[in-house]
Amino acid sequence: MLDLERVIIDVTERPVQRAKDNDQQREDYSGQKKRHTRSHLALVGVDRTILKKIP
Repeated sequence: MLDLERVIIDVTERPVQRAKDNDQQREDYSGQKKRHTRSHLALVGVDRTILKKIP
């Protein structure tokens, strides 16, 4: 189990190429960045070990 008092959450949005499928375009579009992106989330321990990566 994770020690949630000592976890750092890091989220990054990385640009991706625009999809041809209209539903995929809607899912990938970031209104904040005004472009198509995918969010990547990482849970990192205090000792800088990656506990969990979610693409």
